[in-house]
Amino acid sequence: MVPGGAPRLMGNIGDRTALGGYVKNNDWNQYLIMARGGACIHILNGQLMALLVDDDSKDSNNQSGFIGIEIEDAPTKIWVRNIWIRKLS
Repeated sequence: MVPGGAPRLMGNIGDRTALGGYVKNNDWNQYLIMARGGACIHILNGQLMALLVDDDSKDSNNQSGFIGIEIEDAPTKIWVRNIWIRKLS
């Protein structure tokens, strides 16, 4: 993402169906989310799933504040447990 521009896809990590195989249905999944500045890395059960780089310093991705947990485009419930937050220096 760049200031004033629309988000654009730079590449694919892998086949969407194959990546979906890392999701444990009806079981606990382990998410690791690393955020530093405008870069966010999402790892699910040890597999890289997404990488976002936002170069817009005014975008909410680059601001200090709240942490939220959401699921998009899925009419389902989610449960969360054992959350650890560590500030990276």
